[in-house]
Amino acid sequence: MRSDPTGAANLPPLLHRNPEPGIRIRKKKEPLEPEKTGKANGTLQKEAEYPNINWSNLEDPDVQKATILYNDRINTFREMVRLDKIIDQEPTKEIVKRLPELRIRNLLCFKELGTYNGTGKFLLEHPLIRHFSLRCELENMLVRNPDQFLEEYRNVANNVSRYRSYLNGDKADKKKADSWKQQLKKHQERENLMKDILTDQRHE
Repeated sequence: MRSDPTGAANLPPLLHRNPEPGIRIRKKKEPLEPEKTGKANGTLQKEAEYPNINWSNLEDPDVQKATILYNDRINTFREMVRLDKIIDQEPTKEIVKRLPELRIRNLLCFKELGTYNGTGKFLLEHPLIRHFSLRCELENMLVRNPDQFLEEYRNVANNVSRYRSYLNGDKADKKKADSWKQQLKKHQERENLMKDILTDQRHE
């Protein structure tokens, strides 16, 4: 019996602390611990870490989701390390905002994978698997028609900018502002999904 199906015991030490969004990642300078790679005891590391997931069964939609989460766990960690190297020299507003977002997303990867490994079910809190069918559609678009994918990506980015501008501009009534916030969230999630697909393609 597993006392912790979420996999929290496997989190890097840094990620155990200060889970609330918006809190600076470290109170003092500490190096981020690297993600484990390669093999552990002759077994691929993800198979050793999550032994109840049948990683070789790539036709299973749930295994596809688990693979997406595992890749995102690595990609978010890499980006955290990259930003961590420059934040003390160039602490821009964008980086200060981006690091906690990446950290929350990285934690969600651990949580989703640990829960699926322990219970056979996902929490569906991570945006990549919450929009799994949309991701498949966009991945197919990128393969079949890259120009269409890039045009869609530009349109989504423009929509994000437009709704941000609406919300940052003249004050509107609450009903209209709430509608703009919903539209902004929808387009941001689609934009992030497309960014992730492009990032995964570059790392292949």
